[in-house]
Amino acid sequence: MIDFARTKDHGATWIGPGAGATAAGGVIITDGSHYPEINVGNDGNVYIVSINGFNITLYVSTDGGDTFSAKPNPANGITPLDSALSHISGWAVLPGGNFRVITDPTACAFGDTVTVAWADYREGHSRIYFSRSTDGGNTWSSASGQPLLTASIPTGLHHFHPQIVTDPNGVIGCSFYEFGSKPTAPKIDVIMAQSFDGGATFNHFTVTDQPWDVLADILVVPI
Repeated sequence: MIDFARTKDHGATWIGPGAGATAAGGVIITDGSHYPEINVGNDGNVYIVSINGFNITLYVSTDGGDTFSAKPNPANGITPLDSALSHISGWAVLPGGNFRVITDPTACAFGDTVTVAWADYREGHSRIYFSRSTDGGNTWSSASGQPLLTASIPTGLHHFHPQIVTDPNGVIGCSFYEFGSKPTAPKIDVIMAQSFDGGATFNHFTVTDQPWDVLADILVVPI
C-alpha cells in the first residue's frame, strides 16, 4: 500500500487524502505498487509514480490530493534489477559491485508532459529507460519504455538510480550513476542527461571530475 499526507498551511499541519481534515497518512494505492515518488506539476496536478512487479505505474490527482486515479502504466514488461541480478543479504548487486541497487522509478511533469525514468536490465546490463506522455499520462510514447541514451555504451558499464526533474522552462534533466571499469578497476561516475525538446531526445555528459572507488575501505577519523 502507498499512504499519502499533504499540507495546505506550509507545513504547520498535515492531512491525508479526501475532502476536509482527514488523518495524515491515508491509503491511496492498494495494488501492490511500491517505491513511490511524488511530483507536482506547474498546473498543480499531483503525480505518483511507482513500480509494481514488472510494470511502472502512475496515479494522478487533479484536485490537490483529494482523490487519485490510476493512469495507463508508463511501461509494462520491464526487467527490474532485483529480478535479474545476483543478491547479497537479500539485495541485488551489479556485476563487480558490493552495494545494493534497485529499480526505483522517477518522474517529472511540466504542463501535460510527464516523463518517467527507471533502471532496466533487459539488455543484460543496467540502462536507464524512459517513457513520455504529452497528455498528462493518458497515453505513452511506448508500451515498455525506450533507452534514455541512444549513443553506444560499453556493455561493461551499468547505469542506475536515476533522478529526473524539469525546470520552469520545460528543460528536463536526468542524473544517474555509471558503474564499471574505469579503466580497469570498478568505479562510479555521475552522469547528467538533458533534453531541450520536452523529452524527445537527450544528450549526456559526465559530471564528476574523476570516478570514485566504492569498493575501497573508508577510514573515518574523529575530529
